[in-house]
Amino acid sequence: MGMVTFQRQIQAAILPSKDKMVLPPKYDAEARWVKNRRIKGACWPYRSAKELGWTIHSPIDVEIHPLQEIQIIFDKPEEFARLKQLTDMDEWVQKDDILLGVKPSAWYKVHEYAYEDRFRSMFIPNGEGTLEWRQAQS
Repeated sequence: MGMVTFQRQIQAAILPSKDKMVLPPKYDAEARWVKNRRIKGACWPYRSAKELGWTIHSPIDVEIHPLQEIQIIFDKPEEFARLKQLTDMDEWVQKDDILLGVKPSAWYKVHEYAYEDRFRSMFIPNGEGTLEWRQAQS
């Protein structure tokens, strides 16, 4: 298997880590009947999955709320001002030929990080009520 290398793009990033499962000692040797042997770390499928995969750590805790969204296309720029009045969305984001109107936006807009001498939003509306976790180079 090839070597995987992660590089920190921003100071707040916490690099993924590899788990190494260590079986806990058996403290029940003197017990007559009650034994505690079916622990998740002793099961080979669980142990293999933990050791083959990566643990992704987050530098922040985000309280997630459902998004309301509308996707629009308009022919004349002046139509957008009228659409904004009619829809009551908090934020508008251009994605290809679609404008996404999203609300509420405050819970994800507060998460910004410094990259290349300016602050960038960590999350970007992506359509169908989803958010994209922006990578440092975008």
